[in-house]
Amino acid sequence: MKECERIIKTLEHFYGHLEIECCGSLGLCSVECKEDAKKREEEIIEFCSRI
Repeated sequence: MKECERIIKTLEHFYGHLEIECCGSLGLCSVECKEDAKKREEEIIEFCSRI
């Protein structure tokens, strides 16, 4: 997860150069198939409703 956070921070920094404001981030570690995503469906929907 630490590597994911570093990548997200790097992307946010890059977006800053483009004057693009991030509205949040969502990591989907350990999601390898549709059933894994289904377990986190509410979290994913809630995140998408904010963007």
